[in-house]
Amino acid sequence: MHKWFAIVAIGVLVVGVSACGGASKTAPRRGSTSGSNTSAASALTTSAEAICAKRNNAIAAVSSGVGSEKSIKHIARERAAVEQSALEELSRLTAPASLEPNWRTFIAYRRTLIQDWTRLVKEGLSDGYGTALTAAAQTQSNMLAVAKRIGFVACTQTN
Repeated sequence: MHKWFAIVAIGVLVVGVSACGGASKTAPRRGSTSGSNTSAASALTTSAEAICAKRNNAIAAVSSGVGSEKSIKHIARERAAVEQSALEELSRLTAPASLEPNWRTFIAYRRTLIQDWTRLVKEGLSDGYGTALTAAAQTQSNMLAVAKRIGFVACTQTN
């Protein structure tokens, strides 16, 4: 019984949170966008969006196991690994001054999300599972809000 509850819960998280980020338009960017700052912001957006698109494809493959025989721990472990890989690539990017505060916050939320998924691996089906799942959903929601402020599209999708 607990196993099916956990599978349904993670499925709801994946589907529910993914509804938060399917925007088809790029949100307006805040801050200065003149001269070299515009090109730096554009370069950041282009690079980050490519990394996030790759991450989205990998997460979709992991999430396709929800409802199957894959265990919750296995899904959470795979998801944490995908998030870690994306974080490593994103961390190598440099944001222009106008986006720096939001960029640092976005990266910090990515780190926290990895910790949340790692906690899900450790919690398994214990009593702390629901708390860990809620924490991951809240972190993801906060991260998506920051990504939208920066003007990302692919980086606001959760799959």
